[in-house]
Amino acid sequence: MNKNFISFTRHSVFRISLAVCILGLLMRGSVAIEKNMPSKVTAADNSKLCYRSVSVSKGDTLWSVAREHYSQEWGSISNYMKEIKRCNDLTSEKITAGSCLVVPIYLPLDSISVNTAIESANQYNEY
Repeated sequence: MNKNFISFTRHSVFRISLAVCILGLLMRGSVAIEKNMPSKVTAADNSKLCYRSVSVSKGDTLWSVAREHYSQEWGSISNYMKEIKRCNDLTSEKITAGSCLVVPIYLPLDSISVNTAIESANQYNEY
């Protein structure tokens, strides 16, 4: 066989192998990303996911904060608490009075204008 043909074939096999490896890594990465997403969050067609800041008061627990802001889109309070922990990089359910938490909330889409959406979000903000 021709030396150039063997060299060309080796390069082609190498390129195909490299492409398959890269594709495999990309697919594995997308699976990992999906696993880190909240498992049962299904947004209703008539709401939009937003975030708000909540001040933690004395006596508050992660569960009480989650219960106060929970909506059906999260599926369960447990899923919602996991999402609050993820948003705030919490490794436990312990929260401290005086701190602030980022809490995901669903706002209705019927607040079409930007000003109405801002007003709706502000009614939830605690300063």
